[in-house]
Amino acid sequence: MGTDEQTHLSVFINKSILFEDGSYSEFLEGRQSENAKLRYEKIQETLKAGFLDHMIEQLACSGFSREIPAADRMLLDRMAEGITSNYGRSLVAVAVMQLAIKVICPEQCIRLHKGSNQANSFSWVEGISMRNIDKTHITPFLRRYGLLRLNADGAMMTRGLAENYPYSDVYKAQLRGPRKTWLELVSRLESRNTDPRVALEYVLSVLQNKSDEFKNSCEIAMGALGAAKGVTLPKVVRAVKVFLSNTTFPARAFEIALHSFMQALFDLEYADGYLEPLSQMRSANKKHGNVGDIELKDGCEIRESWDAKYQKFYLGDELNELGDKLETASRVAIAGFVTDEQPDIRNDIVNRIKEIEDEFDTEIKILSLHEWVEYQVSVNHVSNRDILASAWLTALVESLCQRRGERAPIDEPCDTWVDSITTTMRRSFK
Repeated sequence: MGTDEQTHLSVFINKSILFEDGSYSEFLEGRQSENAKLRYEKIQETLKAGFLDHMIEQLACSGFSREIPAADRMLLDRMAEGITSNYGRSLVAVAVMQLAIKVICPEQCIRLHKGSNQANSFSWVEGISMRNIDKTHITPFLRRYGLLRLNADGAMMTRGLAENYPYSDVYKAQLRGPRKTWLELVSRLESRNTDPRVALEYVLSVLQNKSDEFKNSCEIAMGALGAAKGVTLPKVVRAVKVFLSNTTFPARAFEIALHSFMQALFDLEYADGYLEPLSQMRSANKKHGNVGDIELKDGCEIRESWDAKYQKFYLGDELNELGDKLETASRVAIAGFVTDEQPDIRNDIVNRIKEIEDEFDTEIKILSLHEWVEYQVSVNHVSNRDILASAWLTALVESLCQRRGERAPIDEPCDTWVDSITTTMRRSFK
């Protein structure tokens, strides 16, 4: 019988037993023990005192120079390589947390991610609240040093990481990213086959190098922006379309492009009111109480709301969803959709628009990117189109380079977007 067949988890009313590699571990459920509380406090206090900050600053000064076994290096490299524009960051962040826990408190089991004294909360007797550790210390640290782009709520907010089972090879929750590699790392740490301090320093050095590479890419992008010639609104519209067609996750990139245009209007003082920052999460707007991807407000009233729709031109379902949002939203003067090419306006779309306008006293618009730009130029009385074009391109590049954090707090890794916009600028503005 192979190792994979031998590994299994037996779940009882008050405990779980993990059978792995010819041995077993028992995990009791119940209120957190006094020893677990002490370990949790030690971990929290050590992280609060700057444990990770000191480590990353030392690595920045002298680099990673320790001997690391080839097996560990390959495993940790696979973890880092599992980060893409769309997934993988949460698992790497959790791995950083578990490594830090093992360095600070080797006796703490990193399979047990829940520990509580609340009667109505699930808890392991020897578990700790990894969600609190992550949100309070790990995610802020990773964001502060630009090592991973994570939502401020933390990596452990991912639903798949919250199942009431110990982390092991038989953890069944669906997780996107380097799942198998992460669970192998957990097992190696628990069996003491991997030195957690060496592994942690190595992971941080890899993430730091990736961060440095991103900074270099951004400098190249800013250089291409400075060298751009003949920047006009029609050219920027065409360049945005080329950029979207040649990059990854173009739907999100389209949102950023539209928001950047509105930033440019505000930078040049053509628009007034308040431009809502770009939504940090890629979930549905309705979940966050937004009407659209881009919102311009006057006090509590939404003056304009726009949804970016990439490669989607018939918007019947979107209009119905808009009607649902308007039922609970503040007053919305204009709500619209922007498509990258000409939208498909059929009779049923025209009729549905009129129904929504009559019901909510909201003007509804469906415009192509070109039409939307011309509409904004007209209603904001833009006097110099070329200056606006340059400001738009600047806002887009700076947003993708993570240089407009207050107005464009983008969580996703932007490496590919930055490389794509650099190539596009070099070809479009010679």
